Amino acid sequence: MLRASIVQLVIESDRLNLLAPEVSYAEELHLLIEKSFQRLHETMRWAKEMPSLENLTAHLKQAQQDFESKDALNYLIQDKESQCIIGVCGFPRLDWSIPKFEIGYWLGTPYEGHGYMTEAVNALTHYAAENLGAKRIEIQCDSDNKASAKVAERACFKLEVVLENHRVNVQEKVSNTSVYKYIPHS
Repeated sequence: MLRASIVQLVIESDRLNLLAPEVSYAEELHLLIEKSFQRLHETMRWAKEMPSLENLTAHLKQAQQDFESKDALNYLIQDKESQCIIGVCGFPRLDWSIPKFEIGYWLGTPYEGHGYMTEAVNALTHYAAENLGAKRIEIQCDSDNKASAKVAERACFKLEVVLENHRVNVQEKVSNTSVYKYIPHS
């Protein structure tokens, strides 16, 4: 299995820094989740209940280990101007043998509607294509999650397929999965 020898700890875009996960951001991230919990609860499986600071700290420790081993490459999104953490994005599922990367993301409610997530996804897509040798990059989302689909479309991902009755959503109902693809030019 081929893995990139060096993975960037910081990926920059015009307004954002994507930072490798660190436990030192646990309190700030916890506050952001608290502010955004109602919205996150509607779309994110991990947000069935508000995570405790202790659980979030443990999650960040695991995210650091996964990052170091290159089993998952998730980043904290930092607004350059305010230096605040505003969300999370990264590659929670990847296959180094192809290499293929799936982008996952969420943004704090106060930061929605400003193009931050599209900018973060564009930065990740460019990074995977240029630095990690990606042959395929995907975004998968519940077909009812229109906000996530719009991010994929604005980031020039193309709807490849809708998988019918593919997942159980956060409302515990069987739903469809939209798979968006980006194929870098070789």
